[in-house]
Amino acid sequence: MWTLATVNRIVPAVSAVSEPQLDVLMLTEFLTAILTLLFWLHQKQSRSCVLAFGICLMAMAVYAFIQGAWPIGMVTCVWSAVTVRRWLKGKDAFDPKSTASRLAMAIPPDRWESQSRFERMYNSN
Repeated sequence: MWTLATVNRIVPAVSAVSEPQLDVLMLTEFLTAILTLLFWLHQKQSRSCVLAFGICLMAMAVYAFIQGAWPIGMVTCVWSAVTVRRWLKGKDAFDPKSTASRLAMAIPPDRWESQSRFERMYNSN
């Protein structure tokens, strides 16, 4: 920001902006974000990690609303609701026998069920 000190000279204005201080809310959100990443990585191993992931996402949404970033808060709310709903239904994050997983991996169902993993990796058919 610049101010006009005299008619012939422009001088930069001195602003009293200080660096943000690390408070409890910011530290809590940092730890929540780290835990969210950890639970996201481990959600295939346990259903309790799926629930913890949903709870961490909801905490991130609350923080986003407190900070005024409501679009991010809305996205994380929906993501959290989907995750908790998946936990309630008892679905795993990745089920190799489901049709959607087969389509995502582009493996036909008959080859998936009739061949072993070793045959799929090293067989050239």
